[in-house]
Amino acid sequence: IPFGFKGTDDVLVNLQKHFRVKSLVELLDVLPVDMYGCFNNCRYGVYPEYVGGPPKVLYPESYPEQTWDTIYGYKRHWGAGGGGRTDEVLTFPLAGASTVTEADKYEWPRPDWFDYRSLPAQCESIGDYARIFHLGGLGYVANLIGFERLLTDMLLNPAFIEACFEYLTRFYVEFLDQVLKEANRGIDMICVQDDFGTQNGPLISMDLYRQFYKPYHKRIFEVAHQHHVKVMMHSCGAVFDFIPEFIAIGADILDPLQTNAFGMDPARLKKEFGSSL
Repeated sequence: IPFGFKGTDDVLVNLQKHFRVKSLVELLDVLPVDMYGCFNNCRYGVYPEYVGGPPKVLYPESYPEQTWDTIYGYKRHWGAGGGGRTDEVLTFPLAGASTVTEADKYEWPRPDWFDYRSLPAQCESIGDYARIFHLGGLGYVANLIGFERLLTDMLLNPAFIEACFEYLTRFYVEFLDQVLKEANRGIDMICVQDDFGTQNGPLISMDLYRQFYKPYHKRIFEVAHQHHVKVMMHSCGAVFDFIPEFIAIGADILDPLQTNAFGMDPARLKKEFGSSL
């Protein structure tokens, strides 16, 4: 069974101190870990350099008040969490928008904002670990309009949500294609991060998943497979019912196996999906 590892910066720093190592790769060497990759804001992953577009202070840099920008236009900061800290969204730049025209006018990220030339060296520096490129997720729209609105507008204002998903998908498809070309087979898998499960069941209906997420995910997954790269679908929670849908559009890996969520018994998952994932 392959094991991944991810943690916020405070966890990574504390673990490095505990094991008396100086780098993330050295930390992985003392842990039973097979993969190297980044989730959210963390000094842990492969990523091109931001060089263009609007002036931004991107993590790990921050403003004096300890906030930072994202390429999507919203701001974040670290907030207290159970046993550590978590990065929280501070601004919702499309909170007042509700029309396709407003989505059209928004400044969505563009692939030409990045310099990709450092990717081969980044991949080489990681050594003999499976290298994950964390692409992002369509659910980032929740960070632009608010989480409640993402859930309700799929029913009340679907054209607006579809427009936002379309713009994000166009960016992801072009951005990912460029990343994988420049990395020159140095990246082993991509991760698309969209959570669909609560602890006890689905967060949204299967019909909403099929309408709003599945066709856009399929376009992203196809780019990865064109470059002979595996697709990791990240979703916490009770997502048993979604797994056949993930497989149908090309997911190769499910992350994580949250075994305390309803229906996520490892033996059952292995029996049902072990030949496909």
